Amino acid sequence: MHRRTGLILALLTLVSCIAGCARPADLATTRSDPDAPQASPLRIRDGQIEIDAIATGIDDTDPVEFFLIPRTSGKDYEALAITSVKPSQIHDALVKLGMSPGKPTSAPARRFWPRGERVIMTFRWMEGDRRIERRAEDLIIDAQTGAPLPQVGFVFTGSYVLPQDDGRGQDLYAANVADPQSIASNYNEPGTVLDVPRRAPQGEMYGFQKRHPAYPLAKGQPITITLRPEMTDGSKRVIDLTLHVRANKDGTLTYELVTTSGKPRIRETGMPAVLSHISSLIDEGKDPFVQVTVAENLSVMDVRQAYGALVALEQSKGLRLEPPAPGELFYEAFFPDEAWREASNRVQSVVEIHLDATTHADNARLVVPLIDGQTRTMSIVPHALAEALKSPETARTRTAFLFVTPDITYGEIQNWARPLMATHPVIYVFLSRHSTTLPAAPSPLPNP
Repeated sequence: MHRRTGLILALLTLVSCIAGCARPADLATTRSDPDAPQASPLRIRDGQIEIDAIATGIDDTDPVEFFLIPRTSGKDYEALAITSVKPSQIHDALVKLGMSPGKPTSAPARRFWPRGERVIMTFRWMEGDRRIERRAEDLIIDAQTGAPLPQVGFVFTGSYVLPQDDGRGQDLYAANVADPQSIASNYNEPGTVLDVPRRAPQGEMYGFQKRHPAYPLAKGQPITITLRPEMTDGSKRVIDLTLHVRANKDGTLTYELVTTSGKPRIRETGMPAVLSHISSLIDEGKDPFVQVTVAENLSVMDVRQAYGALVALEQSKGLRLEPPAPGELFYEAFFPDEAWREASNRVQSVVEIHLDATTHADNARLVVPLIDGQTRTMSIVPHALAEALKSPETARTRTAFLFVTPDITYGEIQNWARPLMATHPVIYVFLSRHSTTLPAAPSPLPNP
């Protein structure tokens, strides 16, 4: 009897050990080894996100457009790494870390700067027994300079949403379903979760960014990608400002820079002080997004001068000029390519409105492109403009040119521009040929 009891106890102990005991090596693995395989390809711990990915094996002569894509993207030939994690899951994980999505770029909305707080991304992999960890920016070089991309992080723009009006489900997260399905891009991709913090149009970047030859990640190489918020103390990079430009009775201009709450930050009669203030914010690590409003009594020359100074700061230091308020002209409207004056230099038809120096407020000469390639010229008043452009003979175009004299005011230009905006949102303002002109700003808008 005692023998049988002892045997039973021994068997129970053996079964219990088989079910629950582990070898010392296994215990070390199951406790907290950060490089051990995990059940989930996305993990949140220690204030950061870990994502399991694999290298695509892209050659160092091939153009790179993406740091990371989901495996459903199909853009492996242009990416450094792919993952089974959905873009929306990474979005949600960043939100769980306390971040809020910003706004992606949008050419139709005239938003050419990705907006949002920044994320630091690193790639980690093994080379034999050696663990390698590099910032994501180090893995791509600028083919023109041979230098890696600057270590400035990525903007959490958060993609955009595709509304579903069929009543059968929730709205769709664009990065999950819409081409190119990007998690992190190295150009301004409207559908990406993470964008680069600069103006980087796809057409200007393509072919000039390649994988760094010092990091030849083999196809299928396991990679752990980490994401963490740049700011962990509650501070923010993004600061919203509005610049009001007003004309005084004595002909001088007043510049007032205010916060979103309306609290003035600076009020000056000269643009240099405003530029210096904004420049100091950039030096402090802020990303100032500035919306500009100009009074209707400003002359077109004053408008160009104000915008010209802001564009110079945008190009040199990274001031972010915001889209205009509804019904207002975007700053690039005042800096057209002078070659477009001649119809032979345009790649599409445009509507022309020529304002006479003495009657520009009430009457203009309208030149309408026709579907047969000809044009029709007529006299027009502002309130009849929209109706005149509805003729079935009018060529399809979304672009309009206004030819004005330097004494015209912004308000008088708007009398003609506002009736056009619904049907012709791309508007440029040309000064008469004898006017003094300012250097043109680079335009991301379509060539007419």
